[in-house]
Amino acid sequence: MSIDDEFKIDIEKLKELVTNKTKALVIVSPDNPTGNIIDKNTAKAIADLAMDRDFWIVSDEAYRTLIYEGEHVYMYKYAPDHVISINTFSKDPGIPGWRLGFIYGPSDAIPKLKLAAEEMTYCPPVIAQKFVAAYLRSEARMKHLKYIIEEYRSRRDAAVGALREYLPESRFIVPKGSMFIFVDLSRYIRDSEKFAELLLEKYGVTVIPGTYFSDIYRSAIRISFVVESIERIRMGIERISKAANELRGLL
Repeated sequence: MSIDDEFKIDIEKLKELVTNKTKALVIVSPDNPTGNIIDKNTAKAIADLAMDRDFWIVSDEAYRTLIYEGEHVYMYKYAPDHVISINTFSKDPGIPGWRLGFIYGPSDAIPKLKLAAEEMTYCPPVIAQKFVAAYLRSEARMKHLKYIIEEYRSRRDAAVGALREYLPESRFIVPKGSMFIFVDLSRYIRDSEKFAELLLEKYGVTVIPGTYFSDIYRSAIRISFVVESIERIRMGIERISKAANELRGLL
């Protein structure tokens, strides 16, 4: 996967990586940090490979409701005996601090995962469980999601516009889902960790270095577009541009 092919999964390369020692493959869609989503053909090809080579697919669906173009593909329907789907309520309805989620998968696997969860967390907060139960039954849920998606899409579009305006030499794909844009600044800087540090200390902007996700993208940063207003998103990217140009060739 690379920015050159929009971070799409190359099935032929994946087949080369899978061996008889492969036990599981983790799939995140929409993903963090690029915001890319897996299409139906790719999902089915991965599911077919899992059934053919007999390994698990762990499908991380944390951002499944935050999609701006396209649709979320549920891996489980293509290989129900080989998929364990991990979900969270941190994004929908948006209670990250309460750490509540759920999983689904084959009936013989879930009890074992339940035992592991009990050892790690014992029991999620009761108030979080009651809140989510009420939320899922509420007719307001879909109205809330529609509002959130429209709001986040407008902020994403503002961030994309600001990147094109202030950092024209940067490279990125427009995220179809999630909360982030993964921006390659290799034409400006080389060390994203040092850049992120100076960006916070001197310019008052927080980003995540690309090295947190891959050693390949040592000049990339992850930008979040869902917390701040459109005005502050544009201001933040303008400051990133100022920092990148002032530090160009120095990092």
